[in-house]
Amino acid sequence: MRKLRLLSLFALIVLFSACGSGEEKSSAKEEETLNENYNKMIQTDLSEYGLNATIYIPDESKGKAEISETSWGSINIEVGENFGLEIIPFGMSIEDKKIELQGDLVYNTEYIEQTENLLVFTKVIKDSDMEPEVHFFYVTKVDGEQVEVKNTKDRTFRKEAVDKMVESAKSLK
Repeated sequence: MRKLRLLSLFALIVLFSACGSGEEKSSAKEEETLNENYNKMIQTDLSEYGLNATIYIPDESKGKAEISETSWGSINIEVGENFGLEIIPFGMSIEDKKIELQGDLVYNTEYIEQTENLLVFTKVIKDSDMEPEVHFFYVTKVDGEQVEVKNTKDRTFRKEAVDKMVESAKSLK
């Protein structure tokens, strides 16, 4: 009987240690994926700009990070020539953004990617030969409040740059 108890105890110890190593492997895999997604990016604290959150932005190898708060309460983040975000607390929803885009009398809009929290789209001036502009619009929650993240309006970006900004926007926590 005593041998049976010792054997059962040993089996439980092996079982629990196996479960723990699975969790470690899972955490290591999640961290590896995070490192791949945010390679050459640094985590930046936005609390100094009135938003209790952090976001990953390109590191100094892409240019000097310029972060500023606008008079209407949004946060602009620019790094080099190919990265420009605007973070707007209490921003609009995806549906509101789609309605705004549909009502545009100057541009035709085509959606490239559309999810519950993300729109990636092109805008081109109607009846023109100009290259389409690529934009994104992302919605998330910070401290239970809706926040919108989008590329800055005063610059145009290639699709690859927009993809990197979308990865950055998704890191806003």
